[in-house]
Amino acid sequence: MDDHAKTIEIPAHEWKSRMLETGYRLRAARRDLGMTQQELAELVGLANYRPISRFERGACLPTTGVLIRLARALGRQVSDLLRPLDLLAAEHLAEALAQRRPPRPVDNSAERR
Repeated sequence: MDDHAKTIEIPAHEWKSRMLETGYRLRAARRDLGMTQQELAELVGLANYRPISRFERGACLPTTGVLIRLARALGRQVSDLLRPLDLLAAEHLAEALAQRRPPRPVDNSAERR
């Protein structure tokens, strides 16, 4: 096999999980913008909302071209829609913590009485 024909093998049992994760991120990004599935479909040149619904439910993955158009319409990077959820959650947590001051200690002395 030459270098140009190498592919990454993903076990079959991981595909459904990856499709569900991508669908979750797609739905979250769309809802963050207050957009309906139909509005997003129109922005990316799809005939109706059904493919968006299928992507969000994890029933299938968009083609590369549609994925690029979805990312642009949502103001995201393609990698934001495809990266693992735990990495995304860790980044959001770190970002939130960097913007906040440490919480103040709570005085629970009144509850102990």
